[in-house]
Amino acid sequence: MVWVRKWVDYSGKYGLGYLLSEGSCGAVFNDGTKLVRNSAGRAEYLEGREKSEGKVASARGEGRQILQPGERIPKALKKKMTILGHFESYLSGSGSKLGPSADTILRSESVFVRKWLKTSHAIIFRLSNKTIQVHFNDSTEIVLSSESRTVTYVNKDLQRFVHALSNLPNTTELVQRLQYTKSVLLKLISSKGQQAKP
Repeated sequence: MVWVRKWVDYSGKYGLGYLLSEGSCGAVFNDGTKLVRNSAGRAEYLEGREKSEGKVASARGEGRQILQPGERIPKALKKKMTILGHFESYLSGSGSKLGPSADTILRSESVFVRKWLKTSHAIIFRLSNKTIQVHFNDSTEIVLSSESRTVTYVNKDLQRFVHALSNLPNTTELVQRLQYTKSVLLKLISSKGQQAKP
């Protein structure tokens, strides 16, 4: 399962930068475009549906451009690649990159943050692999995976618990966070025609 490990909200100027658990670094830019580079150096640039006319559409319905390591960066993407590099340096701390994981190498399309939303209680990420991640202000976290049909819960002591959707414990802490997650997701679904902005 892939999830957002670290992020930086720079939406006042550029957008959101993030590191994924499998080593990829990505950005959701304020103009709605997305850029993700895996730890092997392969980059994928995605434009929103409304901007993708005349481009190769991915299975996700977005215009997609692949950049292989060492390939010349198109002039139109240089600024965004530079910003992504700054996000990656900042988020990885020392500027060192993680090595490619088997999960990264075998995947034909990159996992990326499709949408994100910041509320007064949490930041919510919707990933391209249909994972929903909610990081609460008190450092607790919920990750809902439709692939594995599990809920991962990280408590205030940073202990990680994975539960099957069919067998969730009835703890107040988990139930309250799941109810909040459900209410936010329902609001997002009901406003589907509108662009969700952070």
